[in-house]
Amino acid sequence: MAICFKRIGNTVIELRHDKQHPEIVSEFLGILSPLPIEPYIHTHRVVLSPSMPSHSHPMLTIHETHVTSELLPAVFVHEQMHWRLTQSQKTPAILGSLTRAFMTRPDLDPVHLAVCQLEVRALTTLFGRDAVRRIVGQARRYPGEYQIALFDSNVVQACLDGLGPEETS
Repeated sequence: MAICFKRIGNTVIELRHDKQHPEIVSEFLGILSPLPIEPYIHTHRVVLSPSMPSHSHPMLTIHETHVTSELLPAVFVHEQMHWRLTQSQKTPAILGSLTRAFMTRPDLDPVHLAVCQLEVRALTTLFGRDAVRRIVGQARRYPGEYQIALFDSNVVQACLDGLGPEETS
């Protein structure tokens, strides 16, 4: 495993990657660097993995197959929004509100209702609504959560408003 430090805008990212695939770092940076993605970065440590699935904790990990111009911004922002939630003291109250609001939908995960809503809002700012529908349409996980984030987000957004306006962008 190799470690390098790279800049995305004014933010330094610690990238860990497989020494056998150093080109993945260039691809990762080539996709994310031109985007105004800094407001959505909540952890600066990222692993690019050829074998582990993308996940947020304990260290944000991106599977190398997600390093494409279409998928990487969505996966990166999604996992960053998990970090956003873990850093807020308001998250337990928000998740409680979401659990109560969607108690008739046991198929929905309150954490992913929040994460998907934050992700869709960020991606809409970055790419526009039509692109987000196309990108999110590729998601295999959390279909109900994404459907709500795209088309019926008022209740979720009302619960997230407790994060503060600068933090729900």
